[in-house]
Amino acid sequence: MAQKNHTADAQAPQENEVSIDFGERKVNSQNFSKTVVLPKTALTGCGCSLDDDIRMNIKLVSTKNGKKIIVLTPVCGEQEKTEDVE
Repeated sequence: MAQKNHTADAQAPQENEVSIDFGERKVNSQNFSKTVVLPKTALTGCGCSLDDDIRMNIKLVSTKNGKKIIVLTPVCGEQEKTEDVE
């Protein structure tokens, strides 16, 4: 498998940040959705236990230079939902 060199990072790490590249992932079709498989080390590196109920907060970010970035933020464990229930 050939490693691609990405010279223009979508979001360059800041001086005090550490960035780990987990490489390209295939986007699979599942009915009317698209799925991406995340490596376990990416989730455990965020502080999630693999025994936790792991959910993802998904945001689409548009930068000033016109790039669009999908940001996935794990929500680990049993956390309260903040939805209004009537």
